[in-house]
Amino acid sequence: MREIVQLCGGALLLDTQTFTNLKNSADVFQKGVLVIVVISLIVGLITSAVGFVQEVTAPAPEEQRSEVERGRDRASEIVELLGDRIDPETQERLRGYITSGIEAGSTIAETPAPLPAMAGDLFEALGQFVSYPFGWMSTWMLYGLLVLVAAKILGGRATVQQMLGCTALAAVPFILGIFGFIPQLGYWPGLIAFLWGLVIYVIGTAVANEFGIGKAIPAVILPILVILLVGLVRLLDDLLPY
Repeated sequence: MREIVQLCGGALLLDTQTFTNLKNSADVFQKGVLVIVVISLIVGLITSAVGFVQEVTAPAPEEQRSEVERGRDRASEIVELLGDRIDPETQERLRGYITSGIEAGSTIAETPAPLPAMAGDLFEALGQFVSYPFGWMSTWMLYGLLVLVAAKILGGRATVQQMLGCTALAAVPFILGIFGFIPQLGYWPGLIAFLWGLVIYVIGTAVANEFGIGKAIPAVILPILVILLVGLVRLLDDLLPY
């Protein structure tokens, strides 16, 4: 684990020697997988724990109903403000829809669950935590293979193991996802992680394929452009008449 921590630190510092040492390692792919798993589990643990606490501390149904009823009153005020723009029958119908929605929502919220609420929330949080690495790894492997094809076209020399192992370090900045539950930070943690990870991905691609940044950048971007182009063609095919 100490070696993985050193790898992560070197990646964050954009240390080229860290990437080179990883590329020349006999177990480059296994180390890449371990980096993905460790980072994703850390993010998944914090995210799932925060979600669990939020669910457990959610307002009681009575409080929720009071809040919804206040929303109903505000909605009724809006209906009143519309005034002559809608006839009285339509106004009454809108109020009926709002009231029916409140009753249905309150009934669902107050219906006892098969399991205690806390147990259900706990299982949901555990499921979310366990599933995190699978989503990260599937994205990493699929996109990595597409970039490898582009790199080969540009003269790259990386093996599949070297390519995936070196680019796995791009996941490290996404540990900033643990701060995603803080609303005051907004989108900044995600944006910083994406840009930082993109730079790491370009460096990893360059080192793995033994060429310069000038070739690594188009190799990383080309698959995105191809995916966008294919999506645009399919969209136009659906929209345009034959």
